[in-house]
Amino acid sequence: MICELSAARPDAFVASYGTAAPPRVPTQRFVEVMSAAFRRAGKSEDTIAKFARTCKASRVTSRSLSLSQYHAGTGTADVQYLGKPAGEPREAELIAEGRSSLSAEQRAALWDDIAPKLSLEAARSALASWTEGSASDITHIVTTNTSGWREPGIAAHLIHSLGLSLDTQKAELNFNGCFCGMTCLRLARDIVRSGAAGERRAVLVVGLELASLHADEMQDDPSTLVALSLFSDGAGAFIIATAGPWRFADAGMSLIPDSTTLLGMVPHSAPHEPPRQSFRMHLSPEVPTALAAYFTQGAGRRLLARLAGGAAAKYSGLSAAAVDSDSDSELPALAVHPGGPRILDALARPLTTNFNFKSDALAASYDTLFEHGNLGCTAILFVLARVLSTAVEARVASLAFGPGVTVEWGAFERARAPTPCMTPVAACEGASPEMFQ
Repeated sequence: MICELSAARPDAFVASYGTAAPPRVPTQRFVEVMSAAFRRAGKSEDTIAKFARTCKASRVTSRSLSLSQYHAGTGTADVQYLGKPAGEPREAELIAEGRSSLSAEQRAALWDDIAPKLSLEAARSALASWTEGSASDITHIVTTNTSGWREPGIAAHLIHSLGLSLDTQKAELNFNGCFCGMTCLRLARDIVRSGAAGERRAVLVVGLELASLHADEMQDDPSTLVALSLFSDGAGAFIIATAGPWRFADAGMSLIPDSTTLLGMVPHSAPHEPPRQSFRMHLSPEVPTALAAYFTQGAGRRLLARLAGGAAAKYSGLSAAAVDSDSDSELPALAVHPGGPRILDALARPLTTNFNFKSDALAASYDTLFEHGNLGCTAILFVLARVLSTAVEARVASLAFGPGVTVEWGAFERARAPTPCMTPVAACEGASPEMFQ
């Protein structure tokens, strides 16, 4: 009986996707705004120069940012934020007179204002391009974010705003980190596949980040400056259902050995630190080295071989049995979390050296990072949407990383030729001016 049920399980497919992001701010403008903030906070010119060098090293040329203080004077005066034109930010009203930094309560108020609207924009984009279903067909919703929280949360807001059934099953995975967009996709796959034969489950996955709300000029430790130089704002949405252009063939998760201290985040100060009003993040410079070592040998190398498929035995020196894959010899397109340039550089080496991927195999990840910054838990959704909409390969492999150090992965196979109905990711990247009105 168990075997019969297993054989009857429906397959899961990527049915649709969409993204939304605030307009991008040139990094030079971002550095100017934050440098002025550091000066108001009494930070030294050495600290300000170090921050500018850190931003340059990030190679991020522009970043998606929600707060209108970054957009004033950039030619985006027609963009509406928080109900006012750029240059007249509501956040200014939330800053107590004489303070140089937002309080935790003020940051939470801004999150409450922006998060539901940006999430809704991404979800609507995904639903608009879903040719085989509509909002009434959504049975489950899974959301994630690492930059704020309230209850009722984003999932409840989307159920009401999108007119979903009030019986829609919801789950929210908050404060997990950058890997969690992929975690939500994996759970969505499990939900669809656990349905009875003939049951049409459809899961709306929504990831959101508003990292810019935690820019804190009062903090100047190295990890904070690195995080500030990289992270940005955006939302991504995927619909996983029983039919679609891409079959969600496989998914899983692993922890890198001896890496628990390399990445972390807490929404408060450590006991030995002075109080702070923003989240505290630890980013060890050893993360790229740990990732490179993991994917060069042992379990990590076997995972890459599994995702690479039959081509791995040809190029990596592994036996066909070690590859443990029945996929064809063509290498897949890659959608990898753009955690930072050093992380992508570190992963590129084993990919090109051990598995013969082309030097531009991570182009979608680099482009997303350089154009938007690190979008946190939703970054992998941006990259995957970009790759699925442009790939000529029959397969796509996806990897996301975060605290743990956690590695989430997925494998996708083309189920049918692409159709012009799917919204191109480029058309989705950019929230409409009306969304903040």
